[in-house]
Amino acid sequence: MNETKLKKLCDLFIKYKRSLGYAYVSEEYDLRRLIAYADKHNCEATGLSKDLVKGFLEERSAYEQLMSVASTLRELGRYLIRNGYVDTYLIPEGQYKKKPPKPPYFFTPDEVEGFFTECDYIQPSKHYPGRHIIIPTFFRLMYCCGLRSIEIRRLRRRDVNIGGQCLDILLSKGHIDRRIHLTTELSAYLDDYDRRISIHYPNREFFFPGKRSDGSIGENMISGNFAHVWDKVFPGTRKNFSPRAYDFRHHIVYYNINKWAREGIDANAMLPYLMRYMGHDNIMHTLYYFHFIPSFYADFKDLTKNLEDLIPEVDYEEEI
Repeated sequence: MNETKLKKLCDLFIKYKRSLGYAYVSEEYDLRRLIAYADKHNCEATGLSKDLVKGFLEERSAYEQLMSVASTLRELGRYLIRNGYVDTYLIPEGQYKKKPPKPPYFFTPDEVEGFFTECDYIQPSKHYPGRHIIIPTFFRLMYCCGLRSIEIRRLRRRDVNIGGQCLDILLSKGHIDRRIHLTTELSAYLDDYDRRISIHYPNREFFFPGKRSDGSIGENMISGNFAHVWDKVFPGTRKNFSPRAYDFRHHIVYYNINKWAREGIDANAMLPYLMRYMGHDNIMHTLYYFHFIPSFYADFKDLTKNLEDLIPEVDYEEEI
């Protein structure tokens, strides 16, 4: 009864959030883990008790940041309270905060070449059919287009128009939809990937199929495979620094700013385009990168000074 009751409440909550237009993919995954935890530990609560919530978060705290998970549980708690479950435990605001973000790592050309060469040597896996096809393509798309990992993991097959050389990122961070245009070379690469992976997953919903219950890829799979490939090419280097798959997104900003500098292009004119391409909802998130480029440091100071009275202060979010 315990697990069934909690599952029913979570299902109703997920249905409610999706009726409002939220994708609720990673959030659903967190709630499924909560249900599994409650079942495993024979929790007595039929809703959200303090013991259940704290026990679940303590178990997860060893290997992940808890701000997003706590936010999902807080939203569930509010939903239950509004629907009459007055004994529901509500996580206090600000109790779980993000750890200070790591500075972005910018890859050298040799590192990029070495990483993708090793990706192409990934062998087939009987536990995850098509992994040797998925991983190289996933990381190349991230590198070429600067997409967030979650945007690629949520990418549906219907959102990729290979013939039209574009793909649509829907309901992304800040609920910003955008269209990403692809080069002819990348479109051909994705077309070849689509034909090869369709042999293993002919009726897949997600462009990159995974082993999660909804058919998508989990974030831990991406971070784990990145670390595995990197360590094979550059063993021991992550003791001094820790590049992540997400740094491919940082890299495209860094690359374009350097390109503008070399070609004498006005960064002020290009900045709004870069902001939209990256899916930023605040120009300050894009300006963040300028202080990594010495030749743009003076411009960065001038730009931020001019914007001080127009844009309010915001907390830095890791996945900008």
